[in-house]
Amino acid sequence: MVKSGNQASRINVTAKIIDVNQQTETVYENYPVTLTGLINVDTPFIGLNDLIATGVSKLRGKLEGYAKNTDSGSFFIEVSGISVPSGQRVLVDLHLRVKATVKYDQCVEVPQLFSSGEECTK
Repeated sequence: MVKSGNQASRINVTAKIIDVNQQTETVYENYPVTLTGLINVDTPFIGLNDLIATGVSKLRGKLEGYAKNTDSGSFFIEVSGISVPSGQRVLVDLHLRVKATVKYDQCVEVPQLFSSGEECTK
């Protein structure tokens, strides 16, 4: 929610995936989020053309590695932004929700830490 005292009209947001070895790939860069008035700003990320293939590939690889129990190394996603106009104060309550769906063409047994899902039938 944009709060009273906000001076920026927009935030250009960048997201990066960083693995345990500090190797970084950008998922998207300078994605514009408009801040208008004292309202809830719900900006779903639907700009598939704004996604950067190497970052998406790294994220997909990490998720597949967890599911197949071949890569348990930690990673995090860093989200940062720049105010527009530059240098203007950004005053917002920010709640970031991430939804992800993983689909497979074949059944893959996964580690116990994934408690949901169906058992593979042979």
